[in-house]
Amino acid sequence: MSRLWAEPLSLGLDQDGVALLRGSAELLFDGPPAVAGLADTLAATGTTVRNRLLAPTLGVTVADRLVRYWLVQPPANIASLAALRAVTAARFEQLFGETAQNWRMDADWSAKQAFLACALPATLCADVERLAAVHGWRLATMLPAFVRALNLAGRQASGWFCMGEGLGLSYAAIQQGRWLCMRSIRFAQPPSQAELLAKLEGEARLLALSHEQLPEDIRWQGSAAWLPRDSRFGPWRSSFLATQASGSAAHRLALLGSKT
Repeated sequence: MSRLWAEPLSLGLDQDGVALLRGSAELLFDGPPAVAGLADTLAATGTTVRNRLLAPTLGVTVADRLVRYWLVQPPANIASLAALRAVTAARFEQLFGETAQNWRMDADWSAKQAFLACALPATLCADVERLAAVHGWRLATMLPAFVRALNLAGRQASGWFCMGEGLGLSYAAIQQGRWLCMRSIRFAQPPSQAELLAKLEGEARLLALSHEQLPEDIRWQGSAAWLPRDSRFGPWRSSFLATQASGSAAHRLALLGSKT
């Protein structure tokens, strides 16, 4: 078989498990992290498939609860990408109270308007990179779940985008291409529709203090049963994109990554 025809791999990483897909359907591995840690699980995953595949590309999707998200407002007259990176790291440390050295950061860098930044644990990134290098896989992408889903759904110029998995909700508001807010939260128990509405309406009231216009549409995506399905949600026009609800959380992440 030619190396050019090797089917891509999709790896889903959650706090409670790891899953690996070949193509969009063949599940090669789905299990909890090994007792010794995620690195051992990744190594076992590679051993499971190393003799079956020839130089595939690897796409990795990481659960939002392992990720840090924040918005960065660039200072006026910022001169370089290096300066943007320094501002982003400083903002991370201010918000999360820990050193940025233990995290791998990336962003939609912009010197003109607020942009979304995210950070993945540096040890997790290193483990994945070693896994790919040892088995001859080309690491094509490594993205948080929310960013992956937003890219797949298509970034509209304006709108709310909300993703619900398990007890986690990640949401953002974008108006005329500008990021207004980004949050990733976890509930103690499945929220009611009233609780969800109160959460987003509270966010909207805060945004209204500094923005003249807010998005009028909201899109929901994810496997959580508590996500709204109706065409209206409070003051917003609402739409819902269903995703597979069966299987482990890691399996669903791998499926999400396989669609790119």
